[in-house]
Amino acid sequence: MVKGNDVAFRHFVSNLFAAADIVWRARGRLSQKFGMTANQFAILLAVRHFSTGTSVRQLADHLKMVAANVTKEVNNLAAQQLLAKAPDPKDSRALSITLTPKAYRLLRALLPISREINDVQYQGMTAADMHTISDACARIIGAEDQILRLIATVDVWK
Repeated sequence: MVKGNDVAFRHFVSNLFAAADIVWRARGRLSQKFGMTANQFAILLAVRHFSTGTSVRQLADHLKMVAANVTKEVNNLAAQQLLAKAPDPKDSRALSITLTPKAYRLLRALLPISREINDVQYQGMTAADMHTISDACARIIGAEDQILRLIATVDVWK
């Protein structure tokens, strides 16, 4: 609060939610163009990020998603021949998830429009801006457990 006034904080929170919603809706609309959900597209991009293969747990942690939901989406993407699953050589209990050639072709085809969308979406942002926003988001993400513990104590119907 600034001098007992939380207007700037409320403006920040409102803009944060609005920006996240716009980014997510844009991803959702783009992913619909090729028959996917925003979550499925996010998983494809995350698997590409882990270029040597990844596990459901790594994807869930990276995307801040529930592992069961990631498993469901990975299975859907594998059925569409966009992801391949193989035993993980480092962990016999896990699967290593990788992109298929079909997924690489799709992502390559989307590269020009993705760049254009990113140029518009993040226009005028400097590397320093992105670093500051990323750090702020990381602090919010890092506080998740504490936030959920606080919410668990709320019972407005007492």
